[in-house]
Amino acid sequence: MWKQLLSEAHSQASQTKLRPKNLIVLGEEGCGKTELINRIQGRKAAEDKPQGTGLEYTFIDIKDEESDDIVERMGVYTLNGGIESANLLDQLLTNELVKDTLAMLVVDFSRPWTALESLEKWSDKLVELVGRIDPEVLEQLRKSRVEAYQTYSEPVVVTEGAEKEAEEETEKTVNPMEPGTLKVNLGIPLLVVATKSDAQVKLEQDLGYRQEKLDFISLHLRNFAMKHGASLVYSGKAGKNKEVLYQAIVNAAYGTPLKIKANPDDNQGVFIPAGWDNSEKIKQLTLSFQDVTEDAQFADLIEDPNVDAAARGNGEVFKAENEQDFLTKQKQLLGKDGGAKEEAPPEPVPKPNPARGEDEKKEAKREPASPHYKRKEGAGGGKGGEPGKDVLTDFFNSLLTKKDGAGGKGGKAPPPAK
Repeated sequence: MWKQLLSEAHSQASQTKLRPKNLIVLGEEGCGKTELINRIQGRKAAEDKPQGTGLEYTFIDIKDEESDDIVERMGVYTLNGGIESANLLDQLLTNELVKDTLAMLVVDFSRPWTALESLEKWSDKLVELVGRIDPEVLEQLRKSRVEAYQTYSEPVVVTEGAEKEAEEETEKTVNPMEPGTLKVNLGIPLLVVATKSDAQVKLEQDLGYRQEKLDFISLHLRNFAMKHGASLVYSGKAGKNKEVLYQAIVNAAYGTPLKIKANPDDNQGVFIPAGWDNSEKIKQLTLSFQDVTEDAQFADLIEDPNVDAAARGNGEVFKAENEQDFLTKQKQLLGKDGGAKEEAPPEPVPKPNPARGEDEKKEAKREPASPHYKRKEGAGGGKGGEPGKDVLTDFFNSLLTKKDGAGGKGGKAPPPAK
């Protein structure tokens, strides 16, 4: 009897045991990555400050739905220090570990003008990193992502008595995929999370964001998620959608059925599971558009308020001028290279006043003005000369490097133009 009970307990434990998984969290500095993970785990949400450079490690407890016991701990690796540190992810995206890895891209809804560029940047980096995986391994992983996406099904709410019967009758349905869906197939599950979704209120108050702009942002985020076969979750500072995000992570990692339905209508609590969305559903967002067009460029409509229109230049890109070219032009404004500059005539020496003392006589004398140096008194320049002009010429000449390459650091500057 006891042997049978122990055997059944061991069998149930084996079924409950999950494979260890790793979650990679990527996003710009200050977007709320660390705070987000702390909230999921139930830890005190510390202020999200830059953590330096490197991989910050923590974990998420994976609990059994029925007993609430911890059955596994998912390792969480948050990349700090920007995309320059992304090569540290090579140790996670190996042929052996990649099948147990998923990624989360985090964007900051309090700065929506950075969202799309950030997502594209991190997506490109992940494409580069998974491209180093063995091609056969990657191909198998990509096939599994297509299957998972196509077999998504809406959660079914059933009564307790009919739950078992509903599970037995449920069969996987393969849904067709639209062109462009999973166009970027990373081979690993992907989630897109927009933190600080409650900042929409401030965007409305301070920057005049109307519903059409919020829907325009959501349209682009959903298009990105569908192109990558990813789930999209909005998360607020008050812990909004914390449970939804946890379930989305567990579903992406282990393929467990979702028990939460899609929620596309709550501005601050959007949830779009991978496999649920399509172009027709996304197009519903355009119903609020009045002064916005669906094909408008994201950067043109969602502008950074800290950059004025003059600095943006209506989308034109201005390239900084070469330093030496700039200095040469300034030098030419003071006097053409090689051209003769008009020298100021010497100032007359005032006649000595017999009534003054000998010291006053010496002090009253003036030396002729040098062609390379003007008196510092700006208002008393010589006739025909500009005060301080030669001083500026010498200054720019000292900054210019020798064109013949013989100068280098510490080299002698060219002589002043005359």
